[in-house]
Amino acid sequence: MIRNISGRFSVRRSRIANPRSEIRDLKCHGFTLVELLVVITIIGILIALLLPAVQAAREAARRLQCANNLKQIGLALHNYHQALGSFPPGATHRPTGGPDFGLNVFVLPYLEQGSSHEELYVSGISIASKQIAHVFLCPSDGRQPFDPYNPEYPTANYRGVMGAGRDGKLVSPGNSSMCGDYYTDGVFYLFSHTRIIDIKDGSSNTMAIGEAIFELRSWTKGAHVESSSGEVCVFTTKNIRWPMNSDPEVLCYRSCTGGRTCLFNDVFFGSRHFGGAQFAFADGSVHFISDTIDFNIYQDLATIDGGEVNHWSP
Repeated sequence: MIRNISGRFSVRRSRIANPRSEIRDLKCHGFTLVELLVVITIIGILIALLLPAVQAAREAARRLQCANNLKQIGLALHNYHQALGSFPPGATHRPTGGPDFGLNVFVLPYLEQGSSHEELYVSGISIASKQIAHVFLCPSDGRQPFDPYNPEYPTANYRGVMGAGRDGKLVSPGNSSMCGDYYTDGVFYLFSHTRIIDIKDGSSNTMAIGEAIFELRSWTKGAHVESSSGEVCVFTTKNIRWPMNSDPEVLCYRSCTGGRTCLFNDVFFGSRHFGGAQFAFADGSVHFISDTIDFNIYQDLATIDGGEVNHWSP
């Protein structure tokens, strides 16, 4: 027993007598600066590899939500048609001029937004105009602007398709130096009341609503008539005059350094989705259309009774 106690005592004395040895033993179990830098580098590489995949997954979810919004609007349009015998007008305006309601307002009761619809009709530009249903917003836009001329009012990401203006199916009101013509061979245009039976090209081959991110205006607006010149600017519907996702510096409407090269009714469709934009067709289906689509085919899809041979498939 005495021998064991003295043995343990001698070990303790040796450790006390050589504290540097114990410190060296402890140091052997730590990280060196080089090892730490290697670990940080590896973590950085893994994050760099995973980040694009995460961003792609988020964009896929946003694009799916955007398609769902268009699907809901398409269903609302068909419910409107079933109730009233035609699709709603793309836009309206008061006889005395000034903005009036557009497509978005007419479908509100069929999007479970009846109270907002009633408030707009009772009080006009009101609190309801400052509140917008999320169904009119594409989450991929991410930087939804307000109306530059009415900063209190939010804007919508979806517009009706007015057509391609073929065979003289357009209106040239007054001096068209700012607004331009508006086409009348699509599903939605000023005072339109298109019926499914009128879509001779087939509802599954005709675009009705498309995405928009350029020159957006208040989501409630229909059209504005300039009393002095007779010009008609249509807000909630647009012509298929230019390719989607055109360069806004080349086809510029506002704040153009080289002068205006795009009239208001011709402001093009587009989206934040890579490579194209989504459209709701007249049958209620939603499809992504590449911005590399042949422009003639793109215009074919914009008309309701053009008699074109269908060269497009979903």
